[in-house]
Amino acid sequence: MTTTGYALPAERLYNLSHSIPHPRFFPSVHTFSENGTEVRFEYKKPLEDDQICVTYLAETIEPLPRKIVVKFVTRYGIDAHLTMANAGFAPKLRYFGPIGGTEDAVSYGQLRMVVMDYMEGVTLSTAIERRNVPPSVETHLRQAIDLLHRAGFVFGDLRAPNVIVTPNDEIRLIDFDWAGKDGEVTYPVLINEKLVWAKGVEALGRIDKEHDRFNLDSIVAAFSNQMVVE
Repeated sequence: MTTTGYALPAERLYNLSHSIPHPRFFPSVHTFSENGTEVRFEYKKPLEDDQICVTYLAETIEPLPRKIVVKFVTRYGIDAHLTMANAGFAPKLRYFGPIGGTEDAVSYGQLRMVVMDYMEGVTLSTAIERRNVPPSVETHLRQAIDLLHRAGFVFGDLRAPNVIVTPNDEIRLIDFDWAGKDGEVTYPVLINEKLVWAKGVEALGRIDKEHDRFNLDSIVAAFSNQMVVE
């Protein structure tokens, strides 16, 4: 699953066919801090089809292990994620901050670690491909983006691969790398020109609510004639 809107060369693709990826493909960091307690975890598999994968499925090492997603970012819409998680439209955020969980850990520059609950389900892009999109998805997705905008945020990279459809037919937004305050946050220096973007979208340009609405309508158009009848 590619979680950003820019393209990567074919030679960088990582083969996920191996049931147990070699440990050298995993980062060396295995801890984060939650409510003042150090939590250890082990990586299970990469969640991106790429050699420079920055998103991993992991599991905590404790009496009742939890599946988590660990990713490494240089920018992240932490406030937008928390807002949507509190409303039930994003996975619970377990940690965001320095890699390793403490300010005195080894410095990785601007790179930060994000830890969130793993969401069971499939991406909306997979549901569309399988022609198996529940009727409730459009309503939930529009409610989520409306709430995000009313809270003063924009999403930016609103695409079907960045939406999870849960087993109970709800949705969760899972990629807040571009998200941030409306009127402040901008697109990254590289965006995938092969994708169809809203008018006015450009590298380093301001992310606008209208861009989110354009992306939302484009997603809905992709499945509106194939939704599952309940």
